[in-house]
Amino acid sequence: MSGPSGAAPDELPRAIGRYKIQARLAGTSTNDVYRGFDPMIERPVVVKVFRLKQVDPAADAALKQAFYQEMQRTGLLMHHGIAALFDAGEEPGMLFMATEYVDGSNLAERLAAGITWDLAGRASIVVQVLDALDFAGQLGVPHLNLKPTNIVIGPGHAVKVGGFGVGSFVSRLAAASSAPGVPVSRYASPERARGEAGDGRSDVYSAALIAREVFLGSDAGSGLPDYLDGQSVDLSQLQAVFARALSANPEDRHATCEALKIDLLLVLGVGDTTVWLDPHVPGGHGSVEAAPDAVTMMTPSGVYVLPDTVTDSFAPAPERPADNSDADTTMMESPGKKKT
Repeated sequence: MSGPSGAAPDELPRAIGRYKIQARLAGTSTNDVYRGFDPMIERPVVVKVFRLKQVDPAADAALKQAFYQEMQRTGLLMHHGIAALFDAGEEPGMLFMATEYVDGSNLAERLAAGITWDLAGRASIVVQVLDALDFAGQLGVPHLNLKPTNIVIGPGHAVKVGGFGVGSFVSRLAAASSAPGVPVSRYASPERARGEAGDGRSDVYSAALIAREVFLGSDAGSGLPDYLDGQSVDLSQLQAVFARALSANPEDRHATCEALKIDLLLVLGVGDTTVWLDPHVPGGHGSVEAAPDAVTMMTPSGVYVLPDTVTDSFAPAPERPADNSDADTTMMESPGKKKT
């Protein structure tokens, strides 16, 4: 989704499909990820390439069929917290997909640098990730390859989860290829690490590992972190939530990412409707807890819930004559519309 180039410019393909290639972002034995540019629509994209040169020719047709089926499923994921799939296609020796490019830093980079967010800030990240995973899970499209590198934090602390449509296909590609096996992510569930197909409970496991690192750090057993001083958070209860979500047996985990989110919010005492913007950023705000009679406002990053008292600070939009000839079809809720 975003990141530094890993290859010299002269090693890059000039184009893949209609996309101009600008930088290499990542790669494994079976695939490469590039930052590209769509000259037709004039927007940046991420182009992920799956190499077929080491695939058994007898498996080629079935592999391509599986790829396009996976892309059709992934194309259903129209959600503000998911990097959108724009295109999928093939060229000699490769299959490729083009997805939304997110201008931001991924969660792995943030964790490595040492995050300083407060409880609401950390909860904001985790809740957005779990909401995106739960939306996909309800459509029968588990991620199956979740890790901090494909969680990108953009402007306004808004999260985009990328990498959907890749997990199960990469496993199948590796099995049909003579290339070295793809390394297993340390965030993979036990069943995924064993090479099994996995399902939404595999995402629960991976998301719980990431959430535990966000809330408790890489050394999760070292006691209550400093940022929780003064907070009424019971560490043993929080650890119990993670222990259930990280059960080796998928049947013992939370059934969905939504169920995991609810347990975490109850233990942490943070409302699902908390609005959080980084107070260290000029113009940022602290956390605002939504009232029971809150109203909603749509922003470019998604839907945020604000108390009625907060909306008083927003100037009303000027009225203009109705013009249905070029009406915007994007659904947006007015700040004055009551939440249902």
